Amino acid sequence: MLLRFLHHPASLVSKTNLLNRSIHYKHEKLRSSRINPYKNLFPWNNEVDLAKLLVKNIVYNKHGLIAISKPWGLPIHPSSVNQKPNTMSKIYGDPLFCLHEVLEYVAQLIGVERLNLVKSAHRDWSGLVLLSTSEELVPRIEKSIRRAIASSIPYRRFYCITNGIIQNQNGSERCGIRLFELDEFGDHKEPIYISPEKLTKRAIKQSRRNGDQYGSTGNTRIANVKYRTIAMNRALAVSLVELESSFTKWSFLQCFLAYKASFILGDTFFSARVKHLLGQPVMMKPTKLLTKEEIHRLNQSDHDPLSIEVKRTLNIHHNSEIPLMIHCGGITLPGLMKSLNLHRKGTKSSEDGSELVQVKQNNDLIIESEFPEHFKHTLKRLQLLEE
Repeated sequence: MLLRFLHHPASLVSKTNLLNRSIHYKHEKLRSSRINPYKNLFPWNNEVDLAKLLVKNIVYNKHGLIAISKPWGLPIHPSSVNQKPNTMSKIYGDPLFCLHEVLEYVAQLIGVERLNLVKSAHRDWSGLVLLSTSEELVPRIEKSIRRAIASSIPYRRFYCITNGIIQNQNGSERCGIRLFELDEFGDHKEPIYISPEKLTKRAIKQSRRNGDQYGSTGNTRIANVKYRTIAMNRALAVSLVELESSFTKWSFLQCFLAYKASFILGDTFFSARVKHLLGQPVMMKPTKLLTKEEIHRLNQSDHDPLSIEVKRTLNIHHNSEIPLMIHCGGITLPGLMKSLNLHRKGTKSSEDGSELVQVKQNNDLIIESEFPEHFKHTLKRLQLLEE
C-alpha cells in the first residue's frame, strides 16, 4: 500500500490542492543541466516532489530515529526560504520550500504520525539531518551529542573539495575561533582562527569553568578537529579533505581551511583571505582582512580566486557559480544504542552499498551517507574520484 501511496498521494493532493496550483518553477530543464548538475540543484516543483526526494534520501530509519541526506541549498526554516544560500552566490535556481514545510508530507509517506527535527544542517551544506518519530527520543539523542562534545569527540564528519593542498595532509588539533573586530567601532566582526599554540592552557581551563557546552572562552570557541587529505590533483592544486569537528558555527569549517592556505570551492568569502606570494598560497593577517561589503565589491569585479584551468575543467566562469562544496557525510552518536537498550554490534548497508550504518562494540551509532550528484560530478571533473 505504501508503494501505491507513493505513486498516488491522494491524501496529500486533496489536503493542499497542489495539483490545482499553478506553480511554474522557472528552472528550465536545459540540455546543459544534464551535463552540469550545478544547474539542477533544486529538481522539485512542489512540496510533494520535495517530500518524495527526501524519502528517497533516507539513510537510516530504525528505533524512531531517521537520518536523511539533505540536498544542498535546502533551508531548514521558512524565514530563510527567500534568501539566497549566499549573498554573493550566482547559483542557478531556487529551493522554493524549506524542510519544516514538508515534514508533514514526509511523515505521511513513511507512515508515521509526526516527525521532530533533532539535528539540522546548514543550508549551504548537503548531508545528514536527524529526525525522530517520538519526542521521547529527542533528549536521548541530544544527550549523546552533549556526551561527544564533553569528551572532545568530533561527532560530525565533513567532506570538502578545496582549492589548494594542505601542507600537512593528516593531523588533529585543539584550536579556537573567535570574532575579530575589523574596525574600532565594532561594526564589522569576522571569525578568525586561533592556532593551538595561541590557545593557552589558562584559556582552556577558564572555558571548562565558565564556558558553555561548546567551550566558550569569552568570545572564543574551542574546537577539536581531525583532518586528512583523501585525494589531490597537484596539476590543478585541488584536493578532497575529510574534516571531523566538534564545532561548526561561525563558518568554522571554511575559516579553518582558509588558515591552512586553501579554501572550499564555492566559498565567496573566505577565499578572499588566501593570497599568493611567489606562486605559494599564504594567509592574510587579521589586520588586513576585508569586510563582507568589500569582498562583495571584489566579487563583482573581474577578480576570481580560481585558476583558469580549474574553471575550464568545471565549465564555469566564476567561483560563485559553484555550490559550496561541503557535505556532512557522517554522524557519530556515542552510547545511543545503549541508552535505547539495544546492545548490538555490526554493520548494515543499503541495496546499492552506498549508505552504511555501523554499531560499534561500545554502542556508538555511526551513520554515513554517500556524496550527492553535484559533489561527485565535481570530484570526477577534477580527477579526485575515479569514473
